[in-house]
Amino acid sequence: IMDNLPAATRILTDSDGIALTTYERGYPLGFLGSPEFPGTFPSAPYINNHLRLIIKYHQEPDLFQGSRIVGFEVEALSVAHRYEGEWRGDATKLATVPLSPDLPPQPVRAEHRCRRRQGGGSAAGGCEVIFTYEVTWEESPVRWASRWDLYLYMGDDQVHWISLVNSLAVVLLLTGVVAMIMARTLRRDLNRYNSDEREELLEESGWKLVHADVLRPPPRPLLLSVSVGTSPTGHA
Repeated sequence: IMDNLPAATRILTDSDGIALTTYERGYPLGFLGSPEFPGTFPSAPYINNHLRLIIKYHQEPDLFQGSRIVGFEVEALSVAHRYEGEWRGDATKLATVPLSPDLPPQPVRAEHRCRRRQGGGSAAGGCEVIFTYEVTWEESPVRWASRWDLYLYMGDDQVHWISLVNSLAVVLLLTGVVAMIMARTLRRDLNRYNSDEREELLEESGWKLVHADVLRPPPRPLLLSVSVGTSPTGHA
């Protein structure tokens, strides 16, 4: 999360010769090797141990000073890092930085060919995993008020629409059941009150028993309000 913006991964697709850009929340932790990824073994797991953080900012000197963050994208890469000599913490210099396209990916398990640097030294290969990141700042024309728009076009928005439709269907179903019950009850009472049997009119029943008591003030209203406002635990 960067300035309350969740990380998003940009995905480029080709539809009938038209390049489409979509986004997915978060980033993939790894992938399985396939012929599509050079230097990988089929069905072998690889981990994305390098993150390229792309922070997009917007500037409008006429409206405010400084910059505002309007986008946060992450590019996850798998790199088998190598370093010279022994590991010395922050003082260790990686031979694989800066990154290049010909670097091999980082396997998860050692049995998937533990790669070691030629001529000795250590490598991250399948023996150890070194996590790295880099930060890139890009100026963006997106305004502060529109920085959440790209999250509306993510690939998993269909799930939210299905949940919304299901909730709406349940509400409409329950509303229809309650309306049907009330309509049948009122229709039965009205038919009984409008019948020719005058003897039944002497004794009222149903919802008409309380129609005269709705606006009638109760005796000792202050005592009633205190009793209602006091919790049962207070009486105990």
